[in-house]
Amino acid sequence: RTQAWNSLRRNPLDAERRIQGYINKDDLLSKMAEPDRGSVIYEKVRWIKNWIGRASLEDLERFTEFVTGQNCTPEKRITFSPLSSGLPFPKAHTCACSLDIPHGAIDRNNGSRVLRSADPEEAYSHKTEEKFIEALKDGITAGLKKGFQFA
Repeated sequence: RTQAWNSLRRNPLDAERRIQGYINKDDLLSKMAEPDRGSVIYEKVRWIKNWIGRASLEDLERFTEFVTGQNCTPEKRITFSPLSSGLPFPKAHTCACSLDIPHGAIDRNNGSRVLRSADPEEAYSHKTEEKFIEALKDGITAGLKKGFQFA
C-alpha cells in the first residue's frame, strides 16, 4: 500500500489518469479489430487508424466517446462492420463498442436531412482518405450532438 501511495504522490498526473481515464494512441490502436483484407471496409479502417496516429487529443476523445460512450481508451476491443444505408456517416454502437462504416453510394448531408446531390463535388466521397475522414469527423460531431441514437 505504501509503495502505491508513494508512486501516486511522485506523479499526480498518473493518479489523475488512473482515476479519470486517458487516451494513449498506441493503446487505442491496439484495441481496434482488424477486418478481413477482402472486406469492403478494410481500407477505411486503415484510414481511421492513420487518422488516429495524427489526431489531436480532443479528436481522439470525441472518437472514443462516439464509439464507446467514454472519452478514454476502451477496455473492450473496437470492432467494425459495413453499413450500406446510403448515409455518409458511421453509426456507433456504444454498448458493443463497434462502428458501422458506410460503403457504396454516399449522399451529402444537408442540415438534418440527407439529400442526393446532382453535383459530385457536393457529395461526401469515400474514395479518398481525406474525404472519408471529413465524413467521419462530421458524423462524430452530429452523433455527439444528437446523442447515441444518431444513425
